[in-house]
Amino acid sequence: DDSWKAVRKAVAVSFSIQNIKKKFPLVLGRINQLCEQLAAAVPGTAVDVDQAALRVTLDVIGLAGFGHDYASVSKDTPAYDHLLRVLPRCFTEVMMRIANPLRPLLPGLFKNGRKGCGAFAAFQSEMNALLKQLEAKGTPADDDTDIGSQLLRAMKQSGGAISRERVLSEIGMLFVEGFETTGHTTSWTLFNIATVPGVQEQ
Repeated sequence: DDSWKAVRKAVAVSFSIQNIKKKFPLVLGRINQLCEQLAAAVPGTAVDVDQAALRVTLDVIGLAGFGHDYASVSKDTPAYDHLLRVLPRCFTEVMMRIANPLRPLLPGLFKNGRKGCGAFAAFQSEMNALLKQLEAKGTPADDDTDIGSQLLRAMKQSGGAISRERVLSEIGMLFVEGFETTGHTTSWTLFNIATVPGVQEQ
């Protein structure tokens, strides 16, 4: 499929070593912001490290990939419709739909079916808003190789072969594939470092 190849080729540029290096200050800035918050906490306060890692991950995906700040790290309690809270509910709904394809067709017959449909719709709405934001910026600069810009560029250069719906799907997959995987891996790594004092001190 030529459109699939075009999308993969476009996104691959965003994951080049050169482009990733450009994003390092951004990543470090958000991590330092989290560290400052943790340092200011009352001694003995319990910290949900996994949740903290997920917050940093979402902010980095938004900023590095699409130039959008979800400000997850700076929010004490994100609103119910904030993407940080929508994503886990959406993931659960996707797993339930895989197990039972009738779930989206007859949500009222399944436990939390309507709630799951709401989460799925909220996620799709968020992805659509993100794409609209990218489109409103116009043609990306030649040196802008962020994921969002690359997808927008590929769509415009495809002559209609890559639809807007396809780009929306790609954006959604990037969040789905990068959010919990990166956040949980980060928290697991920090846990293992913390269990070896010598390594933690280094």
